[in-house]
Amino acid sequence: MKWLETFKIWAFVLLGLGVFVMACTSGEPTEGPVDRTPTTVDSEVDACLNRGLAHARSGNLEQAIEDFTKAIELDPDYAPAYGNRAIAHDLLGNQEQAIRDFDKVIELEPGDALAYFNRGNTYKNSGRPEQAVRDYTKAIELDPGFIRAYFNRGNAYFDSGELRQAIQDYSKVIESEPGFVNARFNRGNAYYHSGDLELAIRDYTRVVELDPAFASAYFNRGLAYYDSGNLEQAIEDFTKAIELAPEDATSYFNRGNAYYDAGNPELAVRDFERYLELAPADAPNLEGVRKMLDQLKPEIMP
Repeated sequence: MKWLETFKIWAFVLLGLGVFVMACTSGEPTEGPVDRTPTTVDSEVDACLNRGLAHARSGNLEQAIEDFTKAIELDPDYAPAYGNRAIAHDLLGNQEQAIRDFDKVIELEPGDALAYFNRGNTYKNSGRPEQAVRDYTKAIELDPGFIRAYFNRGNAYFDSGELRQAIQDYSKVIESEPGFVNARFNRGNAYYHSGDLELAIRDYTRVVELDPAFASAYFNRGLAYYDSGNLEQAIEDFTKAIELAPEDATSYFNRGNAYYDAGNPELAVRDFERYLELAPADAPNLEGVRKMLDQLKPEIMP
């Protein structure tokens, strides 16, 4: 089963569109008199933030974090610096630090739906879907039109095994944005795991209508057809998935199974051999496929 992951909004927030001439300095004491009027401090804070944003957008996240931290030293209640530093930490995999920074943003700006949304992403990516659900729910309460929050909450519900709630959230997204193929694809996955193969097939079919190059939708629909006993259609979908993603070993494996069940061992052998060529060394089905080939090859030899 192929899957589409969480939709992320990394909202690096730019304050001020002009070029700042003032240097971004740390909050440490310096020798000699320093002008620390509120206007000067605010300008330095913005300079640090914007330099951090420039570093972040060029991929230099460690330097960005240093600059965001300098902004925080200058103004410990500056929510945008915490929020942007949280995003940079999350992108670097420093999830606990990211959560602490998002906590501070929410403390300072309790009405910031995006802060809850991004903290929810961090919770989900660190394997805590229940906390993610709570944050996405709060983001939706603050911004009822926040469609990506419904989508991500659907993914978190799915991870928690709450398929009915996941389907409801995906349906809300589709109602609002009928062309949002990822939501329809993931709803198809939720239907599939709920055992409702007909509705799963319907969603996957709509996905490939909207995006004919969506290889994973053909693959997943092939699984649904296979489980429904429709081997001919399953083979057709696995074949299409292979055309679109010819290096995907799992499509050959599943088409091989469908060929075998359909009474075509020659084509099954061909697909299983191709699977062994493409599959990684730690693939779980390697030994089973080798045994299947040992069984099938004598049967098809003249």
